[in-house]
Amino acid sequence: MSQYILDIGFMKFNRAYMTMPRIDVEVLEEPSLPEGMKFNNYSSEMKDETADLMFKGNDGHVDQNVFPDFFGSPEDCQRFIENIEANRYGEYKESSSCILSENGKVIGVCFMTVRNGDTGYIPDIVIDPAYRGRGLGKAIQVHSMKRQIESEPSMIKMDLDVTLANDARFLYDSLGFESVREYTIYTWKK
Repeated sequence: MSQYILDIGFMKFNRAYMTMPRIDVEVLEEPSLPEGMKFNNYSSEMKDETADLMFKGNDGHVDQNVFPDFFGSPEDCQRFIENIEANRYGEYKESSSCILSENGKVIGVCFMTVRNGDTGYIPDIVIDPAYRGRGLGKAIQVHSMKRQIESEPSMIKMDLDVTLANDARFLYDSLGFESVREYTIYTWKK
């Protein structure tokens, strides 16, 4: 059946559901930022700029193929952000959803939600491709997760999903996330 699905035009992607206990988040050390960079809370007034960043960060990337309806265009990215804010991926937490900026320009974002009242969830994190390889993805993720557990005393763990072909998987491994289960999804390629 799997080969037939591929033969008729679907693409196959392996993904992992990963988790990290609260105690492991608490002991993470926040990396320092280079001069001129700072964290701020995301707000919906930044939606256009953030959607452009999400598109730029996913353009030509594996997750654009996995989720063309999320990352296929800046408008798709904007709808994805609206769905995050509308609690479609858990209860949206503006207070721990962070942006990273350099001299006022948004260069990274990490959205945070809560599921089932006790599980933090990261629906998306992205760094501008021109700024990758500098530890900024780790910095914004750690900063956001720490804000989340500080504001949610009942939280017991932090979860996320990742496409195994996505290099971000290595960041999650290095932070201490463990794969709970791997699964396959198929996406129609027009």
